[in-house]
Amino acid sequence: MKAALYAALRKWACVNGERFYNMDMQPFNSLSDRKPGKRYVILLIIAVVVFILAGWWWTRQPKTYRLVGRYPLTGFYSQFSPTISGFLIHESQRTFVLRDWATGYARWRVTMVNPDRNGWPGDSHWTYDVSISPDGRNLCITTPAGPRLRLQFWQDGKSKGELLLPLPEAFPKVKPGSAPTIRPWVYLHNTGPHYLQLVINEGKAGTRRYYLYAIEGSQVIATDVLTNYADFSPDGQTIGFLYSKNRTVTRGKRTYTRIDHWSTIARVSVERKHFIYRDIRKLPKRASLGLGGTAVTIDGEIFRLDGSNEMLPMSWEFSWELSANDRYALYIYIDRYKRRGRVVDLIAGQGWDTDFHGMQHIGRPTDDGQAFLISISYTMTESPIGELLYNNFPTIDRLTKGHDYLVLYRKKKGLTARLRLDKYNHQPDRWYPSPDGRSLIIESPDDKPEFLLYRY
Repeated sequence: MKAALYAALRKWACVNGERFYNMDMQPFNSLSDRKPGKRYVILLIIAVVVFILAGWWWTRQPKTYRLVGRYPLTGFYSQFSPTISGFLIHESQRTFVLRDWATGYARWRVTMVNPDRNGWPGDSHWTYDVSISPDGRNLCITTPAGPRLRLQFWQDGKSKGELLLPLPEAFPKVKPGSAPTIRPWVYLHNTGPHYLQLVINEGKAGTRRYYLYAIEGSQVIATDVLTNYADFSPDGQTIGFLYSKNRTVTRGKRTYTRIDHWSTIARVSVERKHFIYRDIRKLPKRASLGLGGTAVTIDGEIFRLDGSNEMLPMSWEFSWELSANDRYALYIYIDRYKRRGRVVDLIAGQGWDTDFHGMQHIGRPTDDGQAFLISISYTMTESPIGELLYNNFPTIDRLTKGHDYLVLYRKKKGLTARLRLDKYNHQPDRWYPSPDGRSLIIESPDDKPEFLLYRY
């Protein structure tokens, strides 16, 4: 009887984890006195491993761009310019504002004067033009000012004066009752003089004239007359000219006219009130200017003023796009189910690449060259198995509707962030990533005329 009582007490003590004593004041062994068994150690190890894997999986998931702000549009096609320090938008009829990439707050605002068209010899379609430097500090707005052209300058939102520029005396002769087309193109740079190209077109079959000005402060320091349209690199060190020529081609019994395009690039500087062009190089095709004396032709070949050139391998479908600061180029290679994006530094010639999935529309590299943003549609047909199912079961399309995204791919990390777009009515017409890719500005695809700022 006594032994049975001791056994019951011992069992009860082990279950409740408390300490009991026998008649000789010796403690029973309870759960608190026992060392954990092997099964508890194994369970603990499994829990730690699962926690680590879950954390690793969570960090590998792409972030989602969150809406930061909405900014109404002004006009049918509102002014929008991405820069290093922010993005410039047309806030009201005469007001322009530079907003911060991260928060969307206004860094500065400027208001232009009303255009004076009384005595303006050009057509009535042009009202104003806005130019901003790549760093977002210098701004210029050109407007008609009677018989002259007004250029207003600002730096960090503070007025730096204006320039009233008389139009060239060698004005095209036009038919009575008609007016020539006058278009100013201002190229602002972070440092050095700014350039103004004034293009005057007589008409459909008339003479087109190109006048070039170098402006420092609010004074003209050099002028030149060009024979073709010119373009400038963002750093102001390279000038490019586009040429075209009609050529008659005969193939068998068929004869047609072919237009050949080519470009010429050169280093440009202003010395003693004159434009100086050095290291002139002719390119075989039309090209876009990049930083540091570089240019990219329409087929993706990179040319440099030092005489070197670089041709990247191409696939059956191929496209490229420059960053906002024109230093980096994004090359897209599509080979049936495989898609690859490559970011190349035009100056150094080095780059990195990564694979991506989905049907690509257009992509842009960031200004730091560490990421690229791409517009992608995901559908079932992006894999051999999906294409097989889609071809044999067409009704499956209703069950597997594709999704549209703006996706950010980062160097050494791959897929980093994305924004789903199929909730809107259609794809946005204009969108740009911030210099680091953390923020994204798009023109609203909905019926509301506004810009949308996102950030992850």
